[in-house]
Amino acid sequence: MAAYYHPLGARRSAAISRKRGVVVKILVENQIQKAISRCKPSKIAVAYIGADWKEFIPDAVSLNAVIVSPTFGSNPWAITDLAKLIGWDRIFFLDELHAKTYVGKESAVIGSANLTRNGLSGEGLVELCVEVNADESLRKLNEAFDEMKKRAQKQYPTTESKKTRLKELEKIWGAAISNRIITIKYRNARSFSDFEPLGEDHFYVLWYQPVDCKYSDDVKAIQSLIVDDIHFASKDKVETNKWALVWRITNSSKPHRSARPYWLYIHEVFENGVIDKGYEYPKCAIQRKDLKVPSPPFEITSDVAEAFKKAIQEEEIAKYLIQDHLDVFSLAYSLNGMPLLIEKMKEYMAKQIKCS
Repeated sequence: MAAYYHPLGARRSAAISRKRGVVVKILVENQIQKAISRCKPSKIAVAYIGADWKEFIPDAVSLNAVIVSPTFGSNPWAITDLAKLIGWDRIFFLDELHAKTYVGKESAVIGSANLTRNGLSGEGLVELCVEVNADESLRKLNEAFDEMKKRAQKQYPTTESKKTRLKELEKIWGAAISNRIITIKYRNARSFSDFEPLGEDHFYVLWYQPVDCKYSDDVKAIQSLIVDDIHFASKDKVETNKWALVWRITNSSKPHRSARPYWLYIHEVFENGVIDKGYEYPKCAIQRKDLKVPSPPFEITSDVAEAFKKAIQEEEIAKYLIQDHLDVFSLAYSLNGMPLLIEKMKEYMAKQIKCS
């Protein structure tokens, strides 16, 4: 009798275990992605988020919380897009985060897979995860998640602190893209309507007038590699790996009628790149043709260009971005005008849509 009932009892025990959710499933390759889809996570903690995260979390708007490490492995523009979708109050930054956890109501996936194409497509890195659905396991995972969230809130307690960190990460990525450390396969042109500045220094807004000037030997040595250049006053603190929205100004301080604003990426800055005596803008920032550039903050369509030309002439904006009241253009002072410019441009764009 014992020999007969023991295996039957074992089978019954296993069946009960499966019913209660004790079985742990080992996941490899595309099994990981499928398990996450079954899981329908409401909480995610991953070291890195990639540009293709929407493919793997299509219902991201229902996420209650996402914890991510805002370090080199994470795509800063992907994080920004996610934050805009779910709200900055539901995304948390933890620098030292290395865990990869997807927690749903009835199951969870934990292991090595980040929220990236390499991690979840089954075609990139070799990953290994487990799927669990035991009540006790889910309880412990939720407790662990809450502890990580508390640590993240201490590191980056405000939306402003998160945005500041993302600006820094954008610069790091910009330098890596420029030097081909990171290769971007798909260049996404962000529409202006989707753009939100991460801060007043997200990019520069600079006017120029054509001028003949004498360059230093350092600048002349790479003249054949220069795509474009823009000049600053000696006191201006100019950052590299940053975009500048450049526009041509007339002698009457108006946007040039036929000259469209354009993007210039600052690869390099020469402190005394222009050596003309008496010239007030000797600092020379250049974009190089032998280096790559990341995607600009947004695409400048004809509608965007027209909205820019209107907004830049608004008195409250012109005082920062044209600065007729100052003898020498101040970069630091101009930063106050960029958020106002974007806000006013969006107003003009909205009016144009209503009228069309």
